[in-house]
Parts: sequence; C-alpha cells; structure tokens
Amino acid sequence: MIVSRHPAAIEFIRSQGPEWADVPVLAQATAADVAGAVVAGNLPLHLAALAAEMVAVEFGGAPPRGQEYGLAEMTAAGARLRRYSVLAAPEVQSNLEWSDEDGSRGRRAHLILRRGEELIRFAGKSIPGVVAVCGSDYTKGGKWSHTTYRLRLAAGVAVAFEGHSGWETGTIMESLKADSWVALAFALGVADTPGFRQFVAAWRPGNAYGNSDAAELDGREVALVELEQAG
Repeated sequence: MIVSRHPAAIEFIRSQGPEWADVPVLAQATAADVAGAVVAGNLPLHLAALAAEMVAVEFGGAPPRGQEYGLAEMTAAGARLRRYSVLAAPEVQSNLEWSDEDGSRGRRAHLILRRGEELIRFAGKSIPGVVAVCGSDYTKGGKWSHTTYRLRLAAGVAVAFEGHSGWETGTIMESLKADSWVALAFALGVADTPGFRQFVAAWRPGNAYGNSDAAELDGREVALVELEQAG
C-alpha cells in the first residue's frame, strides 16, 4: 500500500514499477492497516515497526519545498525509493508518577495504559502484568483532594493517554482532538477494532452533559454514511 497525502509523491511511487500501479492509497493508516504489509510513503516509527517493509521516498539532492511541487520537481531533485526494515527496541520497565486530581470545571483526570493493542484504565490499584503501585500520597483539599501515585509499568506497557477530559463536552476525544473512531484509535496508538470501541463505550458511558465519546463518535459515523448514501 501507499500511505501519503501528497499527490506528487503518490504519482512518483506508482511510476516506479508495476507492483505499485494498483495498490491502495491511504492518507492515514492504522496499526491494523500496515501490520505485515509493504508500505511506501510516510509512517511514524511505531507503525513502521509493524510493517513487513517500509519503502521511503528519498532525494539525491535537496528535496523540493512547498506544497505545489510535482513529479518533475521530484525527479529533478533525484527522487528514489529506498527500502527499510524498522525494528522496535525492546521496552523496559519504567516508572511513572500520576495524580488523579481533577482539573478546573470538574474535568476528570484519566490514565490509560496500552499493552500491544489492549487499552487498560488505571483506577488506583495494581494490575497484574501491567502496573504496580509502588507508593502513594494523599493530599487533602476539599473538592481538590487527590492522590499522587508512584507507579511501575511492566515491560511492553506504555502510556496511551495521561490528562483530563475536555473543556466543553467532558470527553477524551475532545482532549485528543480526535473527531472520528479512526482518529481516536490512532491517537491512542491502537487499531479501530470492536474491542477498542467496547473499551471506549464501557469505561466512561456518560458524563454530566449526558453524552459520551462512543455515542458522539457513533453519531458522526452514521451522519457520514447517510451523507455518502444521499450523494
């Protein structure tokens, strides 16, 4: 597949051999899209490590600048394809300090961990194989009372989200500026799978505004489908 937003880069890759002539083109890819695939274009390293091979567009000279350059400018700059195999280094245990103190306007603090494609919410207790609570300090302050945790993450476990719900809707998708299921999954570093959607729907089914991330995203997805069908 080709992953790129730039028309000239896509045209150049397609011109480099019949194996690229009819492959699908994605403007943005997920982990599920690239896993085990040969991918030409641009990918962040954590996704490139999932691909069987990464094919990058490189230049023999200074690359063309600006958004309007075309195939001729790329060729003049010595554009070529080069193949890479990207290997993720083994993850080691890491320490983390996290506070569950609410933000202003009642914005809840959240810590979501990622183990492979699995998302796990930390709720103040050790989770076997995921995270251990090494210590904690409670701060008394009325509505601002909170606990600061000293945590040890297991090898292979990373932080997917550490922060507060959004200002206006109280949703995490607002905090991550994610306006679709695919965008939210990408921001959290996982694929848009039924398991991911179940996690989002279950861990915070609603808020003071009467809405939730899952309901909002479902509504947007339905609206887009109806718009396409109407067209």
